[in-house]
Amino acid sequence: MGTFDCVRVRQEMTTNTSGSIYFIDTISGANSGWYPIPGFSSETDIIYHWFSNDQNTNFSLVELGVDATGNQKRVSCIFR
Repeated sequence: MGTFDCVRVRQEMTTNTSGSIYFIDTISGANSGWYPIPGFSSETDIIYHWFSNDQNTNFSLVELGVDATGNQKRVSCIFR
């Protein structure tokens, strides 16, 4: 343990989920094609990382995940 100079990195990952279904018009074939399925949403994960260039810390100090409103979801202390 100790005090280390470090840098904080904010990582934001957005996952967009979508789905489509293929309809076949068996009578005329005129409206056959891919149509989007409604109801899918996107999800954003925000993770803060603290890194140090001190070799005794193995470079990564802490990883903190937060939700969209900034509330803590998880925290990991990664240093040795």
